[in-house]
Amino acid sequence: MKTFCVGLSKTGTNSLCDALKVLLGLNVIHYASSDWREQIKTADGMADLPCVRYYKELDKMYPGSKFIWTIRDKESWLESIEKHWRRRPPSTLGAWGKENRMAIYGDMYFDRESMSKKYDEHMHDVEEYFSDRNDLHKIDIIGGDGWERLMKIMEVDLVMDTPTTLFPRSNTAPSKLANVDLVYPYVKDSNWDCLQYSIRSMEENFLDLRNIWIIGDTPEWANDKLNIVSVNSYHRGNWPSDFSRNRDYCHKILTAALTSQISNLFLCASDDHYLLSPRKAEDFFDHQMIREDLNVPAQHRDITNDWRVALWATYQKIILEGWAGMSYETHTPKLIEKEKLVRTFAHFGYGDGKLIWHTAYFNMFPMPGQGHWSEISEMKVGAYKPEDINDMDKFRQSVKDGVFLNHNDTGLSEEVKEVIRERFPTPSSYEKN
Repeated sequence: MKTFCVGLSKTGTNSLCDALKVLLGLNVIHYASSDWREQIKTADGMADLPCVRYYKELDKMYPGSKFIWTIRDKESWLESIEKHWRRRPPSTLGAWGKENRMAIYGDMYFDRESMSKKYDEHMHDVEEYFSDRNDLHKIDIIGGDGWERLMKIMEVDLVMDTPTTLFPRSNTAPSKLANVDLVYPYVKDSNWDCLQYSIRSMEENFLDLRNIWIIGDTPEWANDKLNIVSVNSYHRGNWPSDFSRNRDYCHKILTAALTSQISNLFLCASDDHYLLSPRKAEDFFDHQMIREDLNVPAQHRDITNDWRVALWATYQKIILEGWAGMSYETHTPKLIEKEKLVRTFAHFGYGDGKLIWHTAYFNMFPMPGQGHWSEISEMKVGAYKPEDINDMDKFRQSVKDGVFLNHNDTGLSEEVKEVIRERFPTPSSYEKN
């Protein structure tokens, strides 16, 4: 006999699978792959969307099976599924995940009215299908049902066999821990204040946010809640030939590392970084990240701009010191440990403005198997040149699908500004009234 869960996402399906493992040692697949017909042959059951989608077929394949229906109050479910879908936009789903979401919910994006109807339709369909049978068993894990209810469903002796552990509460939504500071090395050198919208995005979506720090200039729109460490800037504009811009940047980030009030682990961002969906600090790493090997013959090195000159100067120093010589340039926020950053600058200095500090940092302190979001990740949306955004409808859709947005000055057209304004219209708590 197999056990199948016909509850929708966010009704405790993961908790049920874990509880069945503890109670009876059952291997109930929480989210089967597209090869589910083969997987189920050696498993004890299935749950979540693939099971909801195919439970009638599974009933015919394995007659006499037990069906468990994880239920949840509709208003509570709608609130939970909205948060879940914000955290899991389409760019984070594979083809199978997208297929199942469309098959069950009929949409890739949350719409309260539509999702409410899908909830009601699923309630009706399941009740109608099992109306003349006694092998459907309801359990409200979110509402408080636990071992007693599950043991009754599975016909386990309540007196003799009750587990001593608490009933699992698995795959709950991540909470805001407020233990990581966000640091911006900042120079006010633009007519359009990207920083204002970057902070709006981070306050809305960075779940571990504690405080925000600006190292450098003070934004005109900022209130007293925004922490400012004033540091003079000796440049205006991008990469002047004396490398003063990069030297200033290195000085600002080291200042952050030496500021005792800033958390020991902090997120370093630029004013053109925007977080599009809820993320914790650990989510700024992606196993798919490209760590580019800089071992390129000198005659083939691109030195067409000052940034690349600085990158190759950094590489030369890294290689002389015996490190791997990898590039960690991804135009994304970097999660940094203060003590390690101080050691990086103690070793490298500012390189007379020719140090790319994050490549130096991550060569000294690499993360095996991890890196920052890749430039080719579908989760990352970039606007770096006019041809990137010729199709504004496609760009808007990418922002709707994605997790992170970045642009440079060349890519920041009026149309891109409008998309950012539309995405983050609400002032943050760091802005003056």
